[in-house]
Amino acid sequence: GAPARVHARTTPGSRVLIVGAGNSGSLAAVAAARAGAAEVVVADIDDLRLRALETLGLRVIHPVRADATDAIAFADAIGAPADLTASCVDVPGAEPACLLATRADGHILFFSMATDFARAALCAEGVGSAVSLEIGNGFHPGHADFVVALLRAHPMLWPLLG
Repeated sequence: GAPARVHARTTPGSRVLIVGAGNSGSLAAVAAARAGAAEVVVADIDDLRLRALETLGLRVIHPVRADATDAIAFADAIGAPADLTASCVDVPGAEPACLLATRADGHILFFSMATDFARAALCAEGVGSAVSLEIGNGFHPGHADFVVALLRAHPMLWPLLG
C-alpha cells in the first residue's frame, strides 16, 4: 500500500522524503517520482541499498545516508524540510526524525509497524508542528495493480527487491 498511497499524496513539484530504502521505500520513491515530485530524498543507513537506488537513473531521487534514530542529525542530513514524508523503516524511535524533517504544515505517512503513534503525536505537539499524521495500512484502492504497473514500467526495480 505504501507506493500507491505515496503516489496519491505526492503533489507535483513537491519535496518528498522516504525513510527507509527497503522494498516498500524503494517502490514508494519511484512512485513519488512518477507523481511529479521535484525531489525525492531517500534516507537509510544501508549504503548498499542507497547505491542501488542510484542505479535507477531517476534524476529526482537523491539517496542520503542518515540514521532515523538520531532525530537532529537526521534532519540536518536531510536539509530542507519535506512536504511529504513516508516512514517505511521498521525501526523504533524514527517518529521524531520524521517530524523534524517535515514542514510544520506538511504530511507524514507512517507505514511501519514499529511506529509509536502516541510518540508521534506528542512529538508533533512538543516541536510545535501542525503536520498531518497518517497511519498507513497495506490497502489502498488499486494498490496491487499500481505496483505491478510500476514494476513493468521500471524493470530496474526488480534487483532492489531481491
